[in-house]
Amino acid sequence: MKSALCTLLALAVAGLFTGCASPRQDYVAQHPELKPEHRKIMAAGAFKDHDPVAGMTRDAVRLTMGTDPAQVTKVNGEDAWIWIKKKGDALTMIDESNHSGGPGAGTFSGLPADNGGDPKKRSIVRTTVFFHGDLATRVDVTEEPWAAGGN
Repeated sequence: MKSALCTLLALAVAGLFTGCASPRQDYVAQHPELKPEHRKIMAAGAFKDHDPVAGMTRDAVRLTMGTDPAQVTKVNGEDAWIWIKKKGDALTMIDESNHSGGPGAGTFSGLPADNGGDPKKRSIVRTTVFFHGDLATRVDVTEEPWAAGGN
């Protein structure tokens, strides 16, 4: 009886520690074939402009960003996934359903109001990952000025 209780307790404790990894960490652990540069990008949890993303899967890209893209569109025949966030804030999804299809187009009408900070330093960071088939080909990260109440 005591042995069974000890075993059960040991399994419970082990279960607590195995559930600590994030989905991104789990993915990296389950895919030893990932290139070192892709592992580094995924560990960072974000893309920088012109990161070497070529060959990353859609799942790896989604896990790196931590959420689904705000918009999926086509640009020059490639699928483009777009995330938008206010600089320094958690990822903010912005509806760009009226997007014309070109990079940099659309409005920021869905952006929540920001009453703090220096308006000259506020900006929007747009991360666009391009795909050919199921694999990423490149990433563009741009920063645009943003002022509360403006488009």
